[in-house]
Amino acid sequence: MTLFWRMAFLLVVFGNLLFYAWSQGYLGRLEDGREPQRTGHQLAAEKLRILAATDASADTSAAPAAASAASALATPVIEMACRLVGGNELSAADAQRLFDRVQSEAENVADAEDGAEVEANIKLLELAPRYWVHFRPLPSRAHVDRKLQELKRLGITDAMPMLAEGEDRFAISLGMFSTPEAAANHLAAMQQRGVRTAVIEPRSRATGKAQVEIHGTQTYLQQRLPKLLNELGLGRIQMANCPNAADTDTPAAAPPPSAAP
Repeated sequence: MTLFWRMAFLLVVFGNLLFYAWSQGYLGRLEDGREPQRTGHQLAAEKLRILAATDASADTSAAPAAASAASALATPVIEMACRLVGGNELSAADAQRLFDRVQSEAENVADAEDGAEVEANIKLLELAPRYWVHFRPLPSRAHVDRKLQELKRLGITDAMPMLAEGEDRFAISLGMFSTPEAAANHLAAMQQRGVRTAVIEPRSRATGKAQVEIHGTQTYLQQRLPKLLNELGLGRIQMANCPNAADTDTPAAAPPPSAAP
């Protein structure tokens, strides 16, 4: 009889434990895993949308392109060009005056036109070179006289000593020629007569004329440069596009405002 009551007591305790575990959810609920209950746990399920991977990558790649385009539109563009002042009538002295004035205005132009620079270059006009057959300068007049006596003994009587001050002082000329072939033929003839140390040297011939090549903005070249020429008394001097204008008349992006002086 005692054993019966003990078994009954244990069964009651065990049943209470099972009921407690089931009521607390430790053994799972009847409605868990079923479609109505799972749908109810979702938050705004009707608003959920699945994004394809290609959409995300397209949005990512489009962002830098859009930013780059916006930056290009925001950056001002300055038209650069080149003018050549002076045909064959501009003297070297006037070319220097024009060059000096352009250089003196360059800083003001940069301040007024967002840092765009104005540059000038002088191009001296020269004739085609001549080719000089000669003896290089000797140490003294005495050396020149001895060399002339040697040439006379070789039958060369038309040699001319260079006695004027300058880098060619005490040189001896054997002739000036318009082509390198003519100079080479004359030197060969001199060598056949015993001349050994004469040389050929090309010599440029200055004309005293020059041109000024000016690179700058279209605004400066079209508005300021003609006025500057008039101020210098050079209003009638020829002005044209530079020979390589196709390469220089290209737009240049101005620096951002923060980079301006």
